[in-house]
Amino acid sequence: MIMQRQHQHHQPSQGLFAVSELAQFEYCPLLWWHEQFDPLAQSDTEELFARMVELEHDHGQPATTLPDYQVIEQLLLRRGAFDAGQTNDPGDDEVLSEREEELIEPAHRSSNTRTLALIALPLLVLALLLIGASFLLAKVGGSIFPTIVLPTGLTLLVIALILLLLLLNERRFQQDRLENQRRHDLGLPSGELVYEDADGEGEPLSSREAPLAGKPTYIIQLQDGRPVPIEVKPGVQNLKQPESNHIIQIGAYCLILEDYFEVPPTHGVLRYADHEFVVDYTPALRKKVLRLLKEMTNCSEDRPPSLTRQRATKCRACMFQPICPVGQGK
Repeated sequence: MIMQRQHQHHQPSQGLFAVSELAQFEYCPLLWWHEQFDPLAQSDTEELFARMVELEHDHGQPATTLPDYQVIEQLLLRRGAFDAGQTNDPGDDEVLSEREEELIEPAHRSSNTRTLALIALPLLVLALLLIGASFLLAKVGGSIFPTIVLPTGLTLLVIALILLLLLLNERRFQQDRLENQRRHDLGLPSGELVYEDADGEGEPLSSREAPLAGKPTYIIQLQDGRPVPIEVKPGVQNLKQPESNHIIQIGAYCLILEDYFEVPPTHGVLRYADHEFVVDYTPALRKKVLRLLKEMTNCSEDRPPSLTRQRATKCRACMFQPICPVGQGK
């Protein structure tokens, strides 16, 4: 389910930043920079294991206190390299996807629909046979059967067409009912569901104005034509206000959707596990999204973000703290 760009749609290409990257940059520019340019982060699992063994060989037991060793260990943990063969419980996102797959399972047609189909299709076939037979009998001539068979066939044809129309309306009614029920079960606002990526299979959406691409969880189009991006984060809870990096995500989605709808978005929705926040798409938020993208574009392997301070709580939770000049010692 995907809407079309207003003029010409194109797939995201190389050189675009993902919305998730933009949110990470807002959370901590140096975290994003390390993820993108640090040699350890760019190494594959085998290379990381080899480097870890090398450090252990060169330094012995004290190797575990080395910054590089600690970062490698965290990277391997994140990749699940130490959990091979173990069966883990599905995460929140997987549980959500399974629930939504259950919701979109097509319902069996009702008995009324089956009855209409069983009556309409044979009638249609019989009507066509009678009409065809009437023309054949008319060529023979001298028979009253064509005057009887043709009206009968036409009558049956009209009845069959009426039943098929009723069948079409019944199926449309069932589809609308299922869609409304699904929207209700998912807790979506009223409007048309025009896009979803709850299962990770949504088509990436990109912006013409900025080097940006992303996939919101849902997009609802309101009656006045405005799109509303909805980002679901089931693993986040106990917050009295939305995180700034999540607000940036909503702003980024709104910027992208400007290219896909005649009426620009005015807000988006952040849905946490226990609360929902409406994020206004203000000129200030739009400007901040573009400014962050420009800062990301100016970064390179030799040019990290100009960040000199960061909250200690963020640094302590960052895997790159041991090798980050800002995070060291916090």
